[in-house]
Amino acid sequence: MTKLRVVTWNLWDRNEHPHKAIAYVTGLGADIICLQELPTSVLPQLEKNTEYRLYRAIDAHTIKGDVYLGILVHKDITVMQHKVVAHNKKPSTNWIEHIIGWRMAFVESHSILIETEEASVRVINCHLPVVCKIRER
Repeated sequence: MTKLRVVTWNLWDRNEHPHKAIAYVTGLGADIICLQELPTSVLPQLEKNTEYRLYRAIDAHTIKGDVYLGILVHKDITVMQHKVVAHNKKPSTNWIEHIIGWRMAFVESHSILIETEEASVRVINCHLPVVCKIRER
């Protein structure tokens, strides 16, 4: 593998057509796809996908239910490690809870470690507005 194609996509918790977004992003031909704000409704679609394996972590607890982070890894790539980090950190302001209905009681990020011909590569999937202040990004 000389090139590693990585795509990141925020499905947006309020997306009315998340299944279409998943079909689009998995059709891009990437080796690794990092997804944020995955609703529970798309998890079966991702778990049944024969081209990619799904690794997941909890993005946030919301009024509508949990949303997830996902890393899709092409079936030809071997994952050496999947690591989930629990932040347990509320945002510094409560604008998220009041505007979009997220209760940040428990938030995670996660990463995978793969081996390529050239080196070990760690891919990290994190929803930045959740774990750091806007001014820190």
